[in-house]
Amino acid sequence: MDSAGFARLSDYVVECGGTKELVDGWTARRYKSHMGYYTEEGKIFQSLPAVARHLKLPRALKLEETKLHARIYPKGRVRVRVKGAMDSAGFARLSDYVVECGGTKELVDGWRAERYRSQMKYYTEEGKGGFTSLPAVARHLKLTGVPNIKARIPGALDSAGFAKLSDYVVECGGTKELVDGWRAERYRSQMKYYTEEGKIFKSLPAVARHLKLPRAPKVREKNPRIPEALDSAGFARLSDYVVVCGGTKELVDGWTAERDKRNITIYYTEEGTRFESLPAVARHLKLPRAPNTRKANTTASSSPAEVIEKLSDFLVECGGENNLVKFWSARRDKSTHWLYFSDQGNRFSNRLEVARHFALPYIPQSTTKPTTPDEVLAKLSDYLIDRGMKRELASNALVGWSATKHGKYWRFYSAENKYYKNRTDVKRHLLDPKQNAS
Repeated sequence: MDSAGFARLSDYVVECGGTKELVDGWTARRYKSHMGYYTEEGKIFQSLPAVARHLKLPRALKLEETKLHARIYPKGRVRVRVKGAMDSAGFARLSDYVVECGGTKELVDGWRAERYRSQMKYYTEEGKGGFTSLPAVARHLKLTGVPNIKARIPGALDSAGFAKLSDYVVECGGTKELVDGWRAERYRSQMKYYTEEGKIFKSLPAVARHLKLPRAPKVREKNPRIPEALDSAGFARLSDYVVVCGGTKELVDGWTAERDKRNITIYYTEEGTRFESLPAVARHLKLPRAPNTRKANTTASSSPAEVIEKLSDFLVECGGENNLVKFWSARRDKSTHWLYFSDQGNRFSNRLEVARHFALPYIPQSTTKPTTPDEVLAKLSDYLIDRGMKRELASNALVGWSATKHGKYWRFYSAENKYYKNRTDVKRHLLDPKQNAS
């Protein structure tokens, strides 16, 4: 038997208008942190309100009220909040707050204040509400002195922040009287300053500029360049490069070199014009030995005639004649890649395909690719041998197979005319134990 549980049972019966003699002979037992109450006949009740309803006590909570204030636990057990769970200090604050807002303590007679997970909640006699703040209670009671939802009470003011504000105004050439009536408030570790009219400022320099003080700091630039960020070694390289390109060091007097977050040196003129490379600076100054734009951009600006001329030179290097592509044409595709077209209308996507088309003797071997189905099947046989198939099995397994080119890629067909997208699919098919067994 749980003596503490039985004592709570006796006290609860008295609070609900009964006497301790009503539960003489009853027992209270705890099972896995859950209290059960047993009558002399052995009938069990799992909560104090259930006992009060069974005894028909005058102040017993109704079933609907207990459901309204029940806390459901993971295993389905219900723990009812009774008067013993009330927070007396919270109720005292509730009463005082109602008086401050123009009401009387009698307005909250029968109410209860309860703390749940460090949060206070306030309930009416009927169990309604669950108000989570004192202003919400005052608005519910329609009191005359109720604060607005976003009202700031004196307890939220930051006196140290206001002292800093006053001192800063004096440092900027003003007087403390300029901020009389202002307030400083801290919100999430950030200080904010409010005028009497409610205008907000988030920094002391903003306050000084608003008051037009003589020593108020100016608005900072978005990307201010301070002397510590300058790159002296980069500026020395700039001066030397200008001299190499035919200029003088005086041309970059007043310029700055700065290293950004990418660890790249950026060069700025006196007017703030930005350059990300030394050749760009030389071209801007129109130096006699300034390099042209990068070679990567020369092909982009080439004409079709120049591209065909470069193709002809490549074919000569491969052992052909210079008139092989005399009547050919070139044009770009959607990705700005050059395509070559013969006088019969055949299309070639690169110079190596053109060289293989003419069967030239000196095609670069490192980039040659199989051009006939037999060569493709021979490479497929070598691939299967590298992957663990015996040489005689690999040669016999591909008897009757064929290869067809679809665009840039080769596709494979078995003797049964079964389609394979790539050599990996062929390997899976031929090296499968079931296929080998058959």
